[in-house]
Amino acid sequence: MRMSRATDEELVAFLDGEIAPEQYDALRDEIDRNPDLRRRLDDLRVDRGAILDAFDGLSRAAPPAPDFGQERAEPRRPQARLALVAASLVCGLAIGSALTFWGAGQKSGWQDYVASYQALYVNRTLAHVDRSRPEQAAELSVVANAIGKSIDLDIFTGSPDLEYKRAQILGFEGRPLVQFAFLSKVGAPMALCVIRTDGEGDAPVSTGTMEGLSTATWTEDGYGYMLIGGTDDGIALKAARHFAALL
Repeated sequence: MRMSRATDEELVAFLDGEIAPEQYDALRDEIDRNPDLRRRLDDLRVDRGAILDAFDGLSRAAPPAPDFGQERAEPRRPQARLALVAASLVCGLAIGSALTFWGAGQKSGWQDYVASYQALYVNRTLAHVDRSRPEQAAELSVVANAIGKSIDLDIFTGSPDLEYKRAQILGFEGRPLVQFAFLSKVGAPMALCVIRTDGEGDAPVSTGTMEGLSTATWTEDGYGYMLIGGTDDGIALKAARHFAALL
């Protein structure tokens, strides 16, 4: 197998969306052709599920922020950089949660966590994601199986206002929480999140705003749904009704 000459620093820059435009296409092609390089790239990805689990612990225990003073004097390896990014995300989410919910004296639910997470997304988080239909279908099958639900790829690719990008498995209080990510027609990152809510009754689509983002929620047949992103309430409502009718 041909070994890649791409360094970990270049792969981290690729994941962060900081790679030079003239290098992006070449590295993207090499990643598509080279399974070894894809495995290296996966090893360098931040584990978002672990971040949310850590955030859950922080929001309950609220420990003091760690002191990174000594680490600044040491050269940062790619792995150390990713660890620092993950810690920064956890701390940022914990601070946002404290400001929003501690004053009200109530524990936040899964929708609040999703909103805090989605608030970190920007266009560049998803703009570079370009997967073939077979890749999308394979990924969707794995993610949908995590919540025991069969989902047809056409439901997502057929949305009139959203461009489907990817799916991933997160978690909340020991339950799988899956995310399907999109870009709207105006380039805003949006996400449809689904979790099992056994025991809760059905509820129709309702709209609102969380973390300054347009939000639509509903429950049906033991699943809770949340579509969030952008600031166009019309796009969010139209897409939510599209998904609610087909999922």
